[in-house]
Amino acid sequence: MKITLIIILSILIFVAIVYLWGRTLPAHQDLRVERKINAPIERVWEVMTNWSEQPEWRNDLNRVEIVDNTHFIEYPKKGEARFRECPPMSCAGATRHGGHLWKRAIHFTILNRVRPTNLELRLSGPVQGTYFRKIAQEP
Repeated sequence: MKITLIIILSILIFVAIVYLWGRTLPAHQDLRVERKINAPIERVWEVMTNWSEQPEWRNDLNRVEIVDNTHFIEYPKKGEARFRECPPMSCAGATRHGGHLWKRAIHFTILNRVRPTNLELRLSGPVQGTYFRKIAQEP
């Protein structure tokens, strides 16, 4: 009886510590990545928003399923996708292992697009959140 009580109490303390530690993490995180691409802004927009052809140049994708005009699904290659640009704890539901990785499809909803500069996507599945892409041409 005493051992059972000690085990239950230990589990409760562990759960309380994990809960309190989780409360210290920020609810929202931002990630900013800048890339310089030597191409006209319209061409960059065309390539980056042509979802069905992204597996040709993204090595983490097996395929992309276009559901309709505002929804698509990315299927990771070999059962897992790695996103090394995500800092720790920025990709909800992902496990950290040399970057964030997950084994399930990611669902995207296009919330807003202003050709050729702004794109806003909602992600659901193992990764959840909002993704903003801003494309700017250097003067």
